Amino acid sequence: MKKFLLFIFLLILFIFQSCSIFNTDFKKNSFDKIVKNNKKFNVSIKNNKFIVSKRFRIPFKVYALNTYSSTPSEVIDKIKILPETKNATIKIYKNYLDFSNFTTAGTYTVLFYHSKISTSLTLTLFPDKPEKLNIETPENIFFASEKVKIPFKLYYTDQYGNKILNSFDNISIFPYVKNTIKKIDNENYELELYNITKPGKYIFTLQINNLFKKNISFKIISGSPNSINFEKNTIYLATYYDDTSHFPPKNAVVKYTLLDKFGNITKLYNLKYKIISENILNPKINIKNNNIEIISNVYPGKYKIEFYYNDKKLNGTLEINIISIPRKIIFIDKDINNSIYLSFAIQDGNTNFANNIIINKIIIRTNKTQILINDKLNKYLKRKDNIFILDHFPLNDYSSNIEITFYISSKIFNYTKKITEKLY
Repeated sequence: MKKFLLFIFLLILFIFQSCSIFNTDFKKNSFDKIVKNNKKFNVSIKNNKFIVSKRFRIPFKVYALNTYSSTPSEVIDKIKILPETKNATIKIYKNYLDFSNFTTAGTYTVLFYHSKISTSLTLTLFPDKPEKLNIETPENIFFASEKVKIPFKLYYTDQYGNKILNSFDNISIFPYVKNTIKKIDNENYELELYNITKPGKYIFTLQINNLFKKNISFKIISGSPNSINFEKNTIYLATYYDDTSHFPPKNAVVKYTLLDKFGNITKLYNLKYKIISENILNPKINIKNNNIEIISNVYPGKYKIEFYYNDKKLNGTLEINIISIPRKIIFIDKDINNSIYLSFAIQDGNTNFANNIIINKIIIRTNKTQILINDKLNKYLKRKDNIFILDHFPLNDYSSNIEITFYISSKIFNYTKKITEKLY
């Protein structure tokens, strides 16, 4: 009897161990199933890599409410494509996704919405087969130089314009000039042309892998200024004097041109200048357009003007010579009896002695008029440095009204000044 009761107890214990309450393996399997199905909404596809196309269709599955839906259109409320692409759409047809106008290669994220939850897919679209070889020049204007570096891009595009990179290892140019072609990567290249120093438009043909020909065009413009040329390199002006006379000139306008180091005329730039002179006051300079305006100074002398661009001195110097011209007679000594004795100086009105001058004629008016020219003038008129002496010119009769007129010419300017003074 005892053996029977022991058998019954062991049998009951075995049965309980077989039940789920005591079965640890069963508990583990149940937990795994819960974790697996914890996501309430999911969309899956077998492949996420495609070729760009106007339209393609792929099967898909929708997991919702702990089961796969046989009617996805009833589960999915909205579909959104990122990045947003013009005209690209995705529609549901039974258990398929219909893609329309996915013609731009790249990576897309497709968001699916169900009630207040969402899920997403990532798609990668690749270009179609290459149809056209393209050449692109990011820059097409270059300065004249011993070496012009022209970056360019080479790539294919498919029927939708998507870029397809390839390796182009054999590139030559026509017409031939000394050159070097560098490959940066499978898209970017650099063409170096030597001694392209004349401005103008250039067109070269690139022969690529002995199969394709593509034109590359660009424009060469003059470089930065290296020298300055003037309409006249040497200018003569009269010393400044505040009067209404316009000749000899007290100001001038000089046209100039800028040249690069290859002698090409270049565009106008903002220039600076420096006046080389020993005088305290200098002429006034104003640079406007392609003109240099110069206003004279009260001090005679030679002034050299240097010009600078970006602190670099340009080749070429403008020389300005300011000349003191005859404007006034200054008497130093005067003796009038039976003859006339005068010592005098000729000045420009600024106390500067007039230089580069000659007295051509003197007219003395008393009761009669006497003219001193040529030998007669040389007989009575003497000069010592800047002082002139009329040496005892005889008076044939007494007069209470004596007037003298000087005709003074400038050797620099085509100019004669008439100055009349009363002596008595």
